Amino acid sequence: DIAYPGPQIGFLLEIVKWLDYYIKEIDNGYDKKEIISIYKLNPNIDELHSIVKQRKGKWIHLNDILFYPNEHLQRNDYFTNENQQINQKQIKYYLSFGSLTTEPISNNLFPNKISFLSPQQTGISCGNLCGLGYVHHPSNAIDQRDDDGRSLCFDSLPLTNDYELFGFPTVNLNLSSSSQVGLICVRLCMIDQNTSSSILIARGVLNLTHHQSHEHPKLLNINQIYNIEVTLSGICVCLPAGCRLRLALSTSYWPIVWPSSQLATLTQSSSDRFRIFNEVNQTIILQINEDDGSIEYPDARIEILRYLKYYFKNESSIKVDIQTKSIMFTQQSPSTYQIIHQLDITNNDQPFFNKTFNLSFPRIYN
Repeated sequence: DIAYPGPQIGFLLEIVKWLDYYIKEIDNGYDKKEIISIYKLNPNIDELHSIVKQRKGKWIHLNDILFYPNEHLQRNDYFTNENQQINQKQIKYYLSFGSLTTEPISNNLFPNKISFLSPQQTGISCGNLCGLGYVHHPSNAIDQRDDDGRSLCFDSLPLTNDYELFGFPTVNLNLSSSSQVGLICVRLCMIDQNTSSSILIARGVLNLTHHQSHEHPKLLNINQIYNIEVTLSGICVCLPAGCRLRLALSTSYWPIVWPSSQLATLTQSSSDRFRIFNEVNQTIILQINEDDGSIEYPDARIEILRYLKYYFKNESSIKVDIQTKSIMFTQQSPSTYQIIHQLDITNNDQPFFNKTFNLSFPRIYN
């Protein structure tokens, strides 16, 4: 078969083998074939392009699958290992302020609500929901950092071991809305250890008016807290040690999802308090390599003198000479940082306008 990205599964060949065995009764050993084959992905930054020819990973062949009484809820509780077995293991994370934690955090000093409203362009990095499988047709999701910047994100600590995830991740939220309609998009991403690139692993979108039933949608009560469950797309991945998991929440996901008729600010509530800042467990040295044209003023008196001189003629051919003199300097004290800006404008060497701006800012460490 020629569908992309690879590896191709040889679907037509599988159909021929199945028909030969069950219809033509040809003993081709198809009855001894593994019951299911799964391609376990290895997410990596080399595939962060809209066109990908081959996905890195390897095939896993299973001879038996347990019967799940409630498959929709329980499939995410199982993962594959190298012995081709399915072992029950549930991995749980809890939302904290800006982070995913393995244990809930309870502290009265932390807020227990977070509100968010995403820009409508959130989703531009999503790729194509139903790729056509053409090699030159862009359909793969690219680096998610653009969309992450427009979303409410929760990051885990770096993984200490490789994680093998198989199933359908489920996210439970306690959401309230400022409008009677709205949607929630949940993305699960892997943050690369070396580049901090965000790689999409799974995603799920729910129209909040459908949180109880798709057949009978119901408008939301404004500011009422609802228990929302979002099931993400199926995954089979191996996450390397050192990377981080990121859960990203947004209120829009264009162009995959049509916008809601009203803007809705969503609020995630919890009985546990959210941690505002993570505990400091390492030393971080910030280096500014590109300042994008900005200027960092040192902690000492600095004076800037600038002259701007303009010559122009109006419609009556009268020459006008406007000169602007701008002086800015700083003063420091143990408690404040002060900026004094003197602006003098003259017209033909005659005073035209002058003003002194005096701004003071408290030092944050006092």
